[in-house]
Amino acid sequence: MEERIYGLDTGGYDPQKVAAMADWELFLEYYSITLVAWRMNHDTVRDYSRGYVSEDEYKSVAKELERLQYPIEYLLYTISKRNDIEVNEPTAGKHISPNREVFMRWYGFYDDYFMHKISDEVWHDFEQKRKDGADISEYLPEGDWRNYGQT
Repeated sequence: MEERIYGLDTGGYDPQKVAAMADWELFLEYYSITLVAWRMNHDTVRDYSRGYVSEDEYKSVAKELERLQYPIEYLLYTISKRNDIEVNEPTAGKHISPNREVFMRWYGFYDDYFMHKISDEVWHDFEQKRKDGADISEYLPEGDWRNYGQT
């Protein structure tokens, strides 16, 4: 059996679809999957510590979180390589670790815009046009992520 390698193992993603995604789409995908993993971990640890979740359920969720790490790190590696963010090359048994400061500038640029600057109404319009295949360029953040947070 071939060993799975973080960053290269797609974790179920279609590499051609991921390659075709714009940066904002990669952000939304990365945000979504990491949020799912965070909530699973947070809620399970909380509920296990309170006795609401059995040890078997806790271990089951831990296995699912391990499984989710492959698609998360596949996206992380793809984002890093595409944006010239320094990142270690995928190696068996090692997690992907981009330059944190630079990656967080990329992440912060999109997070600040999509999660904090646009209203729920604008988000709804954006999502509807996106689903309809309409032009959504007016809804995308302006500027260059490389300048985000720079004064």
